[in-house]
Amino acid sequence: MEKILVTGLNGLIGWHCFHAALRRHETFGTFSRFHPPFDQNNCVYSNLDSRKRTRALLEKTRPSVIIHTRCICDLDVCEIQPALTERINVEGTQRLLEEAERIGTVKKFCYLSTDHVFNGDRGHYSELDTPCPKHVYGRTKVAAEGIACRSRLPWLIVRPGLVIGRSPQGNKGPRDWLFSRLRKGLQSHLFTDEWRTPVWAEALSEKILQLIETGQQGVFHIAGCVRINRYELGLALARREGIDTVALRSKFRAQDRWSHIRPNELTLKSVYLEPPEFELGAFGKHA
Repeated sequence: MEKILVTGLNGLIGWHCFHAALRRHETFGTFSRFHPPFDQNNCVYSNLDSRKRTRALLEKTRPSVIIHTRCICDLDVCEIQPALTERINVEGTQRLLEEAERIGTVKKFCYLSTDHVFNGDRGHYSELDTPCPKHVYGRTKVAAEGIACRSRLPWLIVRPGLVIGRSPQGNKGPRDWLFSRLRKGLQSHLFTDEWRTPVWAEALSEKILQLIETGQQGVFHIAGCVRINRYELGLALARREGIDTVALRSKFRAQDRWSHIRPNELTLKSVYLEPPEFELGAFGKHA
């Protein structure tokens, strides 16, 4: 049994990694904004924005494994606030790694990156492809990957496809954001020309734990086996839950004010791992 620290419980990936690890390891998680699901002893407030707080967190939990998911990932927010994005996504990772090296208990540092390290011009990116980000968010994630790679700790970098699952807030992430709007009858737009390889949050979390538990190192892509555009994905997810889709509208990337940062073919594949299943009925084609 390992002692695992998961940062970023406010995020979809962090929340699901926390629960996956909790089933078979002693696990702690950090959040920066409270929500009722965090009302348990092993969920602790820490925004990791200072060295003093980061050091105090690690000295208190003394983890053997860190799964670092905390980041700003909203593309628009990252473009509007690049300095804040740099401070959290890059400087926060650097500080956490330095303190993890100092404390001496950490045997593995797992960094959660993103498919957005690629520009989406051609798709089907593997771990052998060179990152080529087109926006602030992608550039900060590439920088943080570099920090992890240069660490003295054994490291693991995971780049997931579009992650689908329940959020602790009930209205965040691709699934819950859409459902919360459609249930209120609010018109919502999704792109028909943005293609992704989504992965269920539960399957992603289990794969991450397997990589950690089997001592893997390096960069790994974890994405589903279905290539689908965001609009068809939204339709399929809503219909699975019996949610009325009358307020869901299709849109082209060129119609968006941030069209210059919107990816087209941001699909992933792995040369090391079999893709997890992602069943959506009649929707989607195998990538």
